[in-house]
Formats: sequence, C-alpha cells, structure tokens
Amino acid sequence: MDPIDTIADPPIILGASLATAAVQLARRDVEGAVRFAVAAPLACGIAKLLKYAVDEHRPRLVGKQLEQSFPSGHSAAISAYAVSIVLATRRWWTLPLAAAAIGVVNVSRVWRREHWAKDVIAGDVIGLVGAAVAAGAVYALHHHRAKTVTPTRSEPMVGATTGSPSRF
Repeated sequence: MDPIDTIADPPIILGASLATAAVQLARRDVEGAVRFAVAAPLACGIAKLLKYAVDEHRPRLVGKQLEQSFPSGHSAAISAYAVSIVLATRRWWTLPLAAAAIGVVNVSRVWRREHWAKDVIAGDVIGLVGAAVAAGAVYALHHHRAKTVTPTRSEPMVGATTGSPSRF
C-alpha cells in the first residue's frame, strides 16, 4: 500500500482530528476543539453515506470494494482536516501546505486507479463543507460565549465613560 494512502486513510485522519481536538481542549481552547471535533468526522460521515447511496465503480477492474468509488473518503478527510488547520492557525503559510497535501492525496488516489477525478473533487467539496460547518459552529460558539460574558469591575462596560478624555 502507498504511504500517502495510509496516512490519508479516513480512520487515521479521524484519529488525528480527534486527537487535535483533545489537545485543544486540554489547552482550554474550546473553539479549536469544536473545529477539529466537527470538520473531519462530519466530512467522513457524509462521504461514507454517499458511498452506499451512489453506485459507482472504481477505475480498476479487480479488487475489494469495487462499487464504493464515489466520493473519495481520503479526499474528504484530508480536505476537512487541512482546511481546519488553516482556519485554526490563521497563518498564511499553512494554506500552500494544506493545498499541497490535498493535491498529493488527490493525485495519488487517481494515479493508483482507486478513484475517478470526479470522486476526489466531490471528496474535496465534502471536506470543505465539513470545514465550513465547523467554522460556523465555532462562530456560533464564539458569539454565544460573548453574549454570556459579563464585564467585571476592572473591565468597563462598552460605552461607559472612564473619566478620561476621548481621543476620537
């Protein structure tokens, strides 16, 4: 088996995603934990359900699971995880690394005749949907937490005057 296929295997990516969520939770980063606990598991779940719903044969003629070609679970998993890393870190240099990882997995799956090009593209879209839903969950959590936090005595309320002249 190809090492790229092994590393990008959906159970491996799911494990990495949940481990990342656990690390984020240990660091008291609830939003980061939610992001990684939602994106890849959701994308992998959608991809697996579609594999049973869509009767698409793989490009190769022999082997196991010939009928479960559409969509690529490897592509869905790596896309969700890589995009989640980009969104979590907000560092520009993670974007080309994520794009390269996604591209390498996609090319590998098509090159090895495990999937058609449409399968990996659909997997990428599913991964992006998983990352977008996770980002939406983080956004909702952030705004819910912002509404429930009340200012302490040391923090002035928004709009409160502090007695110092305004510079604006």
